[in-house]
Amino acid sequence: MKEQGWHPKLAHVFSGVSAEQAFWRSNWSVIEHNLNTHYIHDDGSYTSAEEVAAAYGEASDGGNNTQNVTNHWAEMFQVETPADMHLVVEFQCLHRLPETMALVFTIHKYIDPLSALAQTPEAADMMTRSWAAKSEEQMEYALGADPEKRAAVVDYVRSAAAVLHTDTDDSSAEAAKL
Repeated sequence: MKEQGWHPKLAHVFSGVSAEQAFWRSNWSVIEHNLNTHYIHDDGSYTSAEEVAAAYGEASDGGNNTQNVTNHWAEMFQVETPADMHLVVEFQCLHRLPETMALVFTIHKYIDPLSALAQTPEAADMMTRSWAAKSEEQMEYALGADPEKRAAVVDYVRSAAAVLHTDTDDSSAEAAKL
């Protein structure tokens, strides 16, 4: 498929995308604040950025200038420990629609508290194993620039994964007694 009006290199890359086979990748990172969901209340009602700005006595230009609002939210939801942070997982897919041959790029983003790893030690174990293959730059991208916070997150996730190894060690010890 010839992509008209595209730079030749991009057209070459995207010409390989067919309706029969999609390209996908996943990505994850740890973030301090999940500010996206703080606008949604327990009863399902929604507070707009303009309403938050007004509550703080600030003007808003229709949602385009919400940095001060974001700063207020960040102050309200201070991150004390890695348990207060959030895991973001993205699934990205590029495919063509079979009838029109239009290119479609989708991103599905899932955000959960990092503390949820305590209920899924297998996921925590997979994360710790994936770090072995990451460069320092990749670790900085995934876990943030502050080396102390990165170390705290790594320790936190490793402790969640340790449950698996403790259970295995206990089982081995019990088997050895028999």
